[in-house]
Amino acid sequence: MNKFYFLITALVALTTQVNAQLIEEWDVQTGLFPNGADGEIKFDSNGDVVIVRNESYSGSVNYDHAIQKYNPEGTLLWEIVNDNVFDEVNFNVFDWTFDMDDNIILCGDQETTTALYEKTYLMKVSAAGDVLWQQQITSIPDWSEEIYSVVTDEDGSIYVSAQLYHDEVETLQEALVKINPVGDILWTRFYDEYTIGDLEMHNNRLFAVSELSVREYNMDGDELWNTPIAYESEESSANAVGMLNQITFEANSFRIVSRVYDQLTGDSELGVKSFSYAGVELWSVEADPYLPAPAENENTYSVDFTMDEQGNVFVVGYYTGGGGGKSGDFGDEYSGVYVVAVDASGNVSWRNNIVSPEENQRVFPAKILHYEGQILVVCQTGGYEAHEEGVYSYRATNGEALWQNHRPSTDNFYELIARFANISSEGALYISGLGVGSGSNEQFIYLNKYSIEEIIPTSINDIQTANQLNLWPNPAKDLLYIKSDDVIQAIRITGMDGKLVYQSENIMSLNAPIDVSHFAPQLYTVSITTVRGIETGRFAKQ
Repeated sequence: MNKFYFLITALVALTTQVNAQLIEEWDVQTGLFPNGADGEIKFDSNGDVVIVRNESYSGSVNYDHAIQKYNPEGTLLWEIVNDNVFDEVNFNVFDWTFDMDDNIILCGDQETTTALYEKTYLMKVSAAGDVLWQQQITSIPDWSEEIYSVVTDEDGSIYVSAQLYHDEVETLQEALVKINPVGDILWTRFYDEYTIGDLEMHNNRLFAVSELSVREYNMDGDELWNTPIAYESEESSANAVGMLNQITFEANSFRIVSRVYDQLTGDSELGVKSFSYAGVELWSVEADPYLPAPAENENTYSVDFTMDEQGNVFVVGYYTGGGGGKSGDFGDEYSGVYVVAVDASGNVSWRNNIVSPEENQRVFPAKILHYEGQILVVCQTGGYEAHEEGVYSYRATNGEALWQNHRPSTDNFYELIARFANISSEGALYISGLGVGSGSNEQFIYLNKYSIEEIIPTSINDIQTANQLNLWPNPAKDLLYIKSDDVIQAIRITGMDGKLVYQSENIMSLNAPIDVSHFAPQLYTVSITTVRGIETGRFAKQ
């Protein structure tokens, strides 16, 4: 009896730590860009929220970038919208960052309305919203140049990777450019053997990663080392397109997440690689997504990744499969979201997937975030009916589904399409995307702020009611009966240490008896997959 009381007490205590819900603090209609725009949310050193939107199209009209700053209470502090400093051009933001003084540095291109070419541009905006300067890197009239990545140094220096016209060879080449804090170009270095890719500044060191290599430069643009990024096949390396290449750092190494799609074979590889700061590859793993049974025309796409304090990497993306093409039979077509976790030693520790909560809908990931031992996946769902915003939480250690939050509408919008998100240092979740105005066909950009509030259940029954998942008897001795309101597709059972002790797929029933007579006495987590997603419950083994 004492053991049973201990198990129930431990169950409630464990659930208190991981079950949560989102509480809306405020939402605003930013009034920017009919038909929406992509962008990003970041936080300055004061905790204010800065949003930069890139290009957006409404019919034949190209709306320029926009910048907004909000305080944590949702008050708009300032904004810059459709800022045409140069005449007859549209600005498209490719990347942006802060310097040490919370000034905002943006880079992108200018699309002229009178000619079919593009020009590079840089823009610096003060923390108070004043445009300090704009700078074109070159002024070549007949070549489409662009800047695609920007970072800043501790002294305010700006480094950009770009594709610029090189007059010595009379064509476009990859270039690295250094600009001082007042907008003067200090030097330009050209490279003809590789693509520079995305820049990252870490501890006053400049790194770059492209589809085929990772490099470090000194502050004068000299290459210090260059390490190729190897893939499973030479064909993939030679025909890499559709890349997601990003860097994240820890104390003694950094990670790269790469997704490469081979145009010739149709194969897709998702890799996580670890390097020392000297450019030595420490380990590499191909992180195959967790998917349904393989089907015709199956493809996977990585979207975003994050890393926790222990160096574990979490990758989110989506998959599609089946179907007969646009003119074929879509009866066997499916899609969903996958999450793959790779530990600090290069082992795949868990996989999970998210399916659409409604029939005839698709679900796509917008962002993956790490927060206090949880992995949060922000998604958008859409189909023939409405669109809604979804947030799914998993335990970082083992992928256990903890909670999910769906928000189909607000007072301002009857449809929500999440595009990007971020978590502040205070633990507030901000989500932005496209909202369809209530009672109209107008579309606006919305910004929501949520707090993550813990749910403290009082008994096992509270947990089961919240998840619409019935487990009985509880505690269980020999047989555990699992019942759901929806058809159960798959079952996973894990122990308190996160290890998988039972797994079954293709169940396709509302009820499932499980023999647990050989389970050790402890608490277990049951995760079932249905058409509505993943539901969880817990039971104690006697």
